[in-house]
Formats: sequence, structure tokens, C-alpha cells
Amino acid sequence: MIRRPNLVKRFLDGVDSPLVMVAAPAGYGKSTAVTLWSDDDERRFAWVRLEALDDDPVHLLRHIAASLDHVVGVEAELIRVLTGPGRSFDTAQLPALGQHLSMCGDLVLVIDDVHLLSTDTSRAVFMGLLSYLGEGAQMVFVGRHEPDIPLARKRLEGELLEIGIDELVMDEAEAAGLLASAGIDLDDEEVADLVGLTEG
Repeated sequence: MIRRPNLVKRFLDGVDSPLVMVAAPAGYGKSTAVTLWSDDDERRFAWVRLEALDDDPVHLLRHIAASLDHVVGVEAELIRVLTGPGRSFDTAQLPALGQHLSMCGDLVLVIDDVHLLSTDTSRAVFMGLLSYLGEGAQMVFVGRHEPDIPLARKRLEGELLEIGIDELVMDEAEAAGLLASAGIDLDDEEVADLVGLTEG
């Protein structure tokens, strides 16, 4: 793992933004970047790696609750609300998980592969949970493109930190470190040429 202090600093400088969007095509090291950030951040990180089944909002809520349980624990009553019959998604399940999230304190909830979601109801889960985030907590979307949710207001209000291709590409020093770790010895000019050819 190559340390990337400049990139990590971008994340750490944005801790006051409730929402972080890390968007870039496959291969840009999005999840690795968030992992490096988590190594330097004292807060707890809960990871939700999305799959096709998470396009169902109830399944998605249960998946998020399971990830939180690994980090901060989840009360039995919340599990009953999320798994019991006859519970309304809008008026019972989402508010119950939101209330739990609001009491988690300093927490970073990472939603990885967010581009896999395609239904409006599943995407609405995140907008709903965002409203429950407490002070010192953040939600992080990691995906190949931005999810189809309203982000313009977050941008205008300074509540969105965006990390994209320009931030994720390696500079020459980082590339030289990566090459050296693989036993590849290039001079500065060759490293610069390689970084230019591969666009970071």
C-alpha cells in the first residue's frame, strides 16, 4: 500500500462535510483511497459493500444495520423493526435505523459501489439517513459515477466533499514509490513519462 498523504489530507480537511462523494471509473483506487483515509482518521468506519440485492430498500436497510452492528453494535429492538412483519419502510424501518445512526457519534458510514443501485426507493434510503447524521459523522458514497440523487443543494451549502479523477490520480512521487515497491527502477524522467502516458 502506497501512502498518499496529500490525498488523505483532502479527506481530513473535509470532515465538516456530512456527505463525501468519491466517483471515478474502475481502477482509480477509490476504495483504497478511503481505506488510507480510515487509517489516519480516529473515527470508526462502517463499510457497506453493495450488491444487486440492495436495490430492495428493506434489504438495504438490513445490510446497513449489519455493517453498523460490526462497528458500534445494534439493539435487538432495531433488528425486530427491520425484520418483523408488517413494518412500514417509510414510517417504521427507515426512521428506526436513522435514530440509531444519529446516536452513533463520530462515525463514517461508507457506501461502496453505490452505482449498483437503480431504484428510486433504494436511493431514497440514503437521503433519508443523511438527515439523521449527527455531529462528527459522515456518509461516504463510493462509485463509478454519482448516484442519481439531488446533490446540488449539498454543493451550494458546502455540505459535499467531492473526490474525483483529478484527486485520485497519482503524482510522480507516488508513482515512483509504487514502482520501487514492485522492483522497477526508473529515473525521474521515465517516471514522469509513465505518469503522463497512464494519466496518473
